[in-house]
Amino acid sequence: MNASIKGQHGRSFIALLLFIFMATLGLFISSYQLYQQQSALLQNYQIQISQYAKFLAPSLAFADRQLANTTVEELAQDANIEQIAIVKADKSIMAASPRQMNINEAFQTPPSPWFNSFHWLSADISNQQQHYGRLYIKLVFDNSWQQAKQGFYLALFLSFAFSVLVGFSLARQRRQQQQNLIELNLTLQQMIDEIGFQAPHIQADQKQTLKHNFEHLLNEVRNRESQQAETVKQLEKRKNFAETIIETVQNSLVVVDRSLCIKMLNQAFYQLLNEQDDDMLDLFLPDILPTLKPHQKALEQVFNGEKATVTEQFSIYVAGKVKRVRFTATRLSLIGKASQLLLALEDITMEIKAARQTQLAAKMFQANRNAVLILDNQQLIQMSNPAMASLCQQKTLRHCHINDLFNQPEEQAKLQQILASNNTWQGSQVLTLNHEKIPFELHYTAIFSKKAEKEYSILQLVDLRDSVEMERLEKMALHDQLTGLPNRAHLMQRLQQTQNSHQHDQYQYCIAFLDLDGFKLINDTYGHDAGDSLLQQVSKRLQQNIRQSDLAARLAGDEFVLVLENTQSINDLQIFADKLLTVLTKTYHYGEIDFAVSASIGMVYIDHHNINMDISEQLKLADEAMYQAKQAGKNQVIIR
Repeated sequence: MNASIKGQHGRSFIALLLFIFMATLGLFISSYQLYQQQSALLQNYQIQISQYAKFLAPSLAFADRQLANTTVEELAQDANIEQIAIVKADKSIMAASPRQMNINEAFQTPPSPWFNSFHWLSADISNQQQHYGRLYIKLVFDNSWQQAKQGFYLALFLSFAFSVLVGFSLARQRRQQQQNLIELNLTLQQMIDEIGFQAPHIQADQKQTLKHNFEHLLNEVRNRESQQAETVKQLEKRKNFAETIIETVQNSLVVVDRSLCIKMLNQAFYQLLNEQDDDMLDLFLPDILPTLKPHQKALEQVFNGEKATVTEQFSIYVAGKVKRVRFTATRLSLIGKASQLLLALEDITMEIKAARQTQLAAKMFQANRNAVLILDNQQLIQMSNPAMASLCQQKTLRHCHINDLFNQPEEQAKLQQILASNNTWQGSQVLTLNHEKIPFELHYTAIFSKKAEKEYSILQLVDLRDSVEMERLEKMALHDQLTGLPNRAHLMQRLQQTQNSHQHDQYQYCIAFLDLDGFKLINDTYGHDAGDSLLQQVSKRLQQNIRQSDLAARLAGDEFVLVLENTQSINDLQIFADKLLTVLTKTYHYGEIDFAVSASIGMVYIDHHNINMDISEQLKLADEAMYQAKQAGKNQVIIR
């Protein structure tokens, strides 16, 4: 009975609280709406009277009462305006409505901080130079008050109705609960009557023991709950720690269950696939990595305990490119049973590429026809290729010092200077190897570590013996053995190159055919050695008096040909030829013998008119011009 009365009182109290709350909320909302309406109305009227004040400035300036009264009457038509006054600067009223009004009320009534039934507004009447007075209006808010009252009454009604509904609902729930309890009690009473149960009598000491045991059991339960909470907390920490490790590991990590559905993965896995952070949890891993399907049997072996771990490779296709991936699968055991697999995936594309490049470099190192040495900072040989072993006639050079190969002190000093450099070096050097002096072209490169410290030196030795011999043979084929000047073959190559280069431009050049006067007499009088010396001296004078771009060649006997590049005019050729004749007629020396010779020169000026002529014909024209010079008395030049 008491419980029922308390329940009724509780429901009544709740309904009263709800009523008060809803009524207060309704009053607040109505007041706020009224305040908003009044604020908007005041703003609009302030703008309006400001416009009127600008219009009234001339009427106050010229004391135009008629215009002022017309303005007051126009404003008085507004139902919200109760009083209007146009006040001069000396606070005297120029026009007002009603005519009898207390203007001090407008001066002394402060604006309401919340809202009021009326409000005074004013605007300054002036122009840019002078202040004439102010315009005052009194606004009344009767309509707003009526709206506020209606809103408040509506809020009271709705609050009362809501409170009644809530009280009715609570009472209905209470009656339903009481009905359920009555039915439960009746059911229990029937069960007790059927089994004839009587409550045993418990003595005081038994009650104490029962109480003690109950409290002990309650403490045990609390301790277990505390231990379980601590265990859950530790497990949560370990889980967060494990997730942090997985997320920070650079390799891609994926945890899958026995059905190969993803249960956990890190950011690196998305980067491996070049994918955004899409949710891949619970997706079938072989659907994401189709090329992993052939390896499912190996993963099953790890699940079944046949293998503790497995490492294999497969390829994936990302953004149109092939990546080679190595994965290692390890089972994660829970109570002795493999429940999940941890797959660590690593992109080994660059590793394989680097390995292939290393193999290729090793093959190139072994197949290099030039001798190559790799030395450490102590200048001990760490590696050498077969070409170096063949050159040294030794099978192994590992750990030999560089000085053990080249034991001449001056050569060792030069090598030490080269190897001490931190840059590259290239140059020619003659080194003694196996008691034989060999010309080498040396290529030196220093290898640095990531810390910018020198680790190794690479020294490549290019044997120039074959090159020197080839150069000698080539020089013999294209140069005169006695004078060292280019021979006929070399001359013809040069003439052909010059003609091909300048067939389509305005370039001019000259071919000069030169023959010594009196050479046969000297050769017959003093012998061939004297004649050879004379030819060598003439060749030297020719080379000294032509430009670097020009060419002096010996055809045969005492015949020479000059190719003079970029000749500007025939007059320039005449000056050059006269100078050359003067140089060639100077005295020559052979031992204690002095003798003099002259030369006859024939020149052909080549320009766009005859540049397409066959070079043999050009040379023939120069030869004919030289014979004309001889017939004319020798020691002369003829230019055609």
